[in-house]
Amino acid sequence: MRILGKSCLTQRDSSTVKRTLSVITAALLAGALAMPVFGNEPKLRRKLKLGNPVTALAVGSEGTIYAGSNVGHVCALNPDSGALKWKWEFPSAGQIRALAVGHENAIYAGTDYDGVYALDPGSGSPKWKFGQDNSISTVYALAIGNDGTVYAGSDEGDVYALDPARGSLRGKFALEEFIQALAVGRDGTIYAGSSYLDSHGYYKGNVFALAPGSGALKWKSAVGGDVGALLVDRDGAIYAGSQEGQFKGAVSGGRVYALDPGGSTRWKSKIDFVNALAVGRAGDIYALIATDITGYICALDPRRGALRWKWKPAAKDDLSALAVGGNGIIYAGSWHHAGSWEGGYLYALSPP
Repeated sequence: MRILGKSCLTQRDSSTVKRTLSVITAALLAGALAMPVFGNEPKLRRKLKLGNPVTALAVGSEGTIYAGSNVGHVCALNPDSGALKWKWEFPSAGQIRALAVGHENAIYAGTDYDGVYALDPGSGSPKWKFGQDNSISTVYALAIGNDGTVYAGSDEGDVYALDPARGSLRGKFALEEFIQALAVGRDGTIYAGSSYLDSHGYYKGNVFALAPGSGALKWKSAVGGDVGALLVDRDGAIYAGSQEGQFKGAVSGGRVYALDPGGSTRWKSKIDFVNALAVGRAGDIYALIATDITGYICALDPRRGALRWKWKPAAKDDLSALAVGGNGIIYAGSWHHAGSWEGGYLYALSPP
């Protein structure tokens, strides 16, 4: 600052300012004070109306987008035009709770009350179903192992390991807590996120690490709320999205927790109710936040959990599903639209 051409700062003041700026600059470069870059947000590429609320999303290796609905539909969409490739309807499946893409682009769907389906990627027709004898109820989470094994998490507290070609049972791991999220690490470790009701009526949750093959418990880490989303990044860090303060249906907020491969917490970032997580091409962690009749997506620095950017649709859409394509395109599905029951939109976003 200068007045009448003369500096108001003494030499000592100038030295202090320089030292302070040096410290701040070094911290920013190290990521310790990572700041959101306002104006540097995703750009909307396309918005499609699918007709029914979107409850699950997945993207194939060739870019095909798969969307599940609340009325038991799975559709495949062209990533360039958004044109419908095929649509399959499950007469008794209810809501599609989870979708996953396995080896050779095989599609797997977890359903309400009707088990797990494997779908042909070319037509959507079922190849097999697990749960014909009511051996599994609602499947809230799916993940694919490094050998192609399909892992399914149920509301009855079990993780099932299924043969990808036939749907036969390879293993069943009882965790005795409602399983809402699954992920698999590069070493094959299976991670499960759970929900349970504590003695005071609050929902709590754990992240379980299970050995591949045997399902033996490697460790368990409690987080502040129930775990509704999980992912493992390329470096083996585990990220858990939670909703916290939930009591008789009221949600006061949520967090994203970053855990090291041994289950210790690296950092936690307080945001709103985390409904889904994904990792971007540059390594940023994307969190889909669901609140009453609205929602947004934010990007977090994987080193510290600091906010990179935030995006929300122009209309008040209750965002409900998230996926990232191999080319880095971010896809988000919505449930409600502008406060009404009209929903079923798919957003395609280019990352900044």
